[in-house]
Amino acid sequence: MANIQKRSRYQRCAQPVPVGERDLLPGTPGSITAYKDTTINNYLVVTALTWVLLLTACTSERSPEQAAPSVNDPHHLLSTGGVYTIDWKSIPAPIPLNSYFDLDVFVSQPLKPLHYDVNLEVNAGMLAHNHGMHTMTRIEKLERSHFRVRGMLFHMPGEWHVTFRVARGEMIELAGIDIRI
Repeated sequence: MANIQKRSRYQRCAQPVPVGERDLLPGTPGSITAYKDTTINNYLVVTALTWVLLLTACTSERSPEQAAPSVNDPHHLLSTGGVYTIDWKSIPAPIPLNSYFDLDVFVSQPLKPLHYDVNLEVNAGMLAHNHGMHTMTRIEKLERSHFRVRGMLFHMPGEWHVTFRVARGEMIELAGIDIRI
């Protein structure tokens, strides 16, 4: 009678490969080259995905012509800590010299609407002349994240700096923009 050894299913399928021959048989399970190929492929996939995420995160929807904001168009600002975005436009547009105008302001979070109440303060001044506006503004809250700033007045030509202060409890975020009149 033949000597039949009972082998498990796993032992029947796997043929032992001498250690020295593993490098010579690429693609065989357990070979060093198969391990290297998998590691390199994983590295390349992770690197490619990282680059795609970085490039899509750094691209802007604005063209280079729109990089310098114009007072005729709504402006889009990001607060100092990146918590809020502030979109605003002047009424009337463009901002008049030595005449009252209003600001229409929307506060949101980047890429999503605001789901809680915030307070808004707006101030403007000429940093080069070390003075502000001669008027006090009134801020009306139209909706949770929509404000109307009334009584703005730029009484002389030059560069004005407008500061938006968004507060929620103790947390305060600032955003600002320079406007030449």
